[in-house]
Amino acid sequence: MQTNSKIPLYKERTFGEKFSVTFAFLRQNWKLWLQLSCYLLLPLCLVQALALNAMAGGIIEGGMLSESVGDIMPSELQDGAGYLVSYLALILFNYVGVSILVAMLYSMMRYDRDHAGGLSGVAFADLKQMFFKGLRRALLLLFALSLLTILYFVIILLLVSLSLWFLLLGVVLLFALAIAMTHSLPVYLFEDDMTMFGAIGRGFILGWLTWGGTFLLLLVVGILAGFVQGFTTMPWYIAMIVKMVFAINDDGSAFTSSLTYSSIMYVLAVVQAFGAYLTTSFSVVALAYQYGSAAEQRDHFSVDEDIQRFEKMADNNDEIENFESL
Repeated sequence: MQTNSKIPLYKERTFGEKFSVTFAFLRQNWKLWLQLSCYLLLPLCLVQALALNAMAGGIIEGGMLSESVGDIMPSELQDGAGYLVSYLALILFNYVGVSILVAMLYSMMRYDRDHAGGLSGVAFADLKQMFFKGLRRALLLLFALSLLTILYFVIILLLVSLSLWFLLLGVVLLFALAIAMTHSLPVYLFEDDMTMFGAIGRGFILGWLTWGGTFLLLLVVGILAGFVQGFTTMPWYIAMIVKMVFAINDDGSAFTSSLTYSSIMYVLAVVQAFGAYLTTSFSVVALAYQYGSAAEQRDHFSVDEDIQRFEKMADNNDEIENFESL
């Protein structure tokens, strides 16, 4: 049963406290979390599974191509093009899916923060406006960060022509920057008056100042999420390996190419995609509380929230007094 226990976002927390509140929030609101995931993410997974299986089929077909480039037939080139299209489609679906997940979870956290009753009895209609605003911001920010990453790689490739040491330096620097930039998402979705590039800059500052804590939290939560995700991912991988082995040995390939086996692969791909989004929720929520702790430590946001709450209560009391005097 869902409780009304509220977990403040802006509060300085230790590593253990951030880890605990991450799963406390999901545990308290598991019903709404799963309902929204089924409503918003499951339809995407139904289509994403097609791209995943098409890409896997391209890998299997690619492994069976002739070693001689001159022997490659036009049909085999078409298989390669199909694999590329499936791979790009999978990237696009993941981009949209992660944006939906972030907007969904952060709208839940914002509603829980702003309403006295928390998320008890809340439906998607209550979160709709907040969700679509967050989705728009998540899509824009992730797209901008992707462009910046591409630009970064172009610069590194140009520098590598001067010295290979730039490649090593570029990889190390990219890892450090990626950890710091993770705060940009919660900054942009939780702070309404923030511009996109302002969120990137502020997110970098907060992330850089708390780099060690951010890395450790995401690492531990990511390991746990990966372990749980293995239960939903492993069946699909086993089915794909079986299909690959039979395709190479030409034993039982008729069965693995049948409609029955393809249907099994499709269902397992849907489970794999949906399980991946659910477990990614761990890192998304953990990142929000990591941001909340960093913002509180640097800017004391909880004080501003208390002042705004007090002013709102005062305004309400004035309205009641004016009404009673009529």
